[in-house]
Amino acid sequence: MYVVTAETLATPYTEWRRSKMTRRFIEFFDELIPIDLDKIVAHSNFEEAFSIRRGTRTARALRRELLDRLYDYRSGLLHQGLYPSYRGVGGSLDMKDEVRRGLFFDFAEAAILNFIAAPRVSLIGHPKFE
Repeated sequence: MYVVTAETLATPYTEWRRSKMTRRFIEFFDELIPIDLDKIVAHSNFEEAFSIRRGTRTARALRRELLDRLYDYRSGLLHQGLYPSYRGVGGSLDMKDEVRRGLFFDFAEAAILNFIAAPRVSLIGHPKFE
């Protein structure tokens, strides 16, 4: 729900809003909250929570993979149903789920607060040409 809430900020009310949603999501939030995304990537449990290895990749590459993974969690639940380990909003025995949920909250909070501070649109390209 945190990701869906944040996603509504990046979805313009147009007929073509359903096209290229992942690209729009990634580009919008990479521009809106790069510092906050870097904080999530720097979290000590980031690699375990999202199964993303930092390695020697750039901050931008890590942010974009994180955003892709965030969108995938949202899409997976929406299109494929609940994961076998889904525990709802209640507690979970797996700390990875708890950490991930907290980082989702950090993402949504940063997205909403930064959007309020500097509203913008997420128009990407021209719908007639792309």
